[in-house]
Amino acid sequence: MSVGLGVIGCGSVFAGPYRGMIERLRAAGRVHVSAVYDIDDTKRRGAAVHYDVEPDLNGPDDVVMADGVDAVLVLTSMNEHGPLARAAL
Repeated sequence: MSVGLGVIGCGSVFAGPYRGMIERLRAAGRVHVSAVYDIDDTKRRGAAVHYDVEPDLNGPDDVVMADGVDAVLVLTSMNEHGPLARAAL
């Protein structure tokens, strides 16, 4: 079974440790990315192209509600984590 990931925040934390982890888990067939969002259009579109998902989501709520999302990675600035994690739960 592959877990569908939603990613909120496609900046340096995503590009560093998390993207490598996602790639290893994808290669093992354990996860797939179902939705991504970043306030920065370039980062959002780059991640969307890489994972072949919808590039035009309107915000974090679209990630949480996207088809195929089983778990959400909140990779934004720390002061946004609480409300975003609460929404994902």
